[in-house]
Amino acid sequence: MAMPRQLKYAKRPKRSEPRPLVEQLPRLDIGDLVRLKLFPNNWETRRSYEVAFRYPFLKSIVVTLAFIEANHVSGYNQRIALKWIRTGFGGNWKPRPTFICPRCTRPIITLYCNYGSLACRRCHGAIHASQVPGFVAGRPAASAPRRWQPCSSATTVTRRLEAADDVCYEESCY
Repeated sequence: MAMPRQLKYAKRPKRSEPRPLVEQLPRLDIGDLVRLKLFPNNWETRRSYEVAFRYPFLKSIVVTLAFIEANHVSGYNQRIALKWIRTGFGGNWKPRPTFICPRCTRPIITLYCNYGSLACRRCHGAIHASQVPGFVAGRPAASAPRRWQPCSSATTVTRRLEAADDVCYEESCY
């Protein structure tokens, strides 16, 4: 299939650096916070947690029903508002929390950390690995690992002895 004419002759500037991949960015997921039962029972209570082990980019978080305050390792404090959505399961008494993205103010389930701040993937310009041409199973085609096989032929045995390895690569095994 041929490329459309307007894309073929487009004069777009090259990016200074590639877009970040969603799968490689550290993230803060609201589902994790709910499963860990970090939210208090009333609107006046504030709870503080040390989360450096689970989230290495954060020192601690302060959780209320209105917002989450993330204290980054760099010393930056970021306040992220919460929106409670009625699900219809259990009536109005079983709402589900979502983050409000600090940049675009959309309700988001997952916030990603890039350059020391939390925001949604659209605000960071992040894309999924499947959107990048040449990616195979999350790795670029140029750096995809080769299949290593034990040596069997005489030429590979001499190559193995010269390299002092116990395994070598045979191109016929693809």
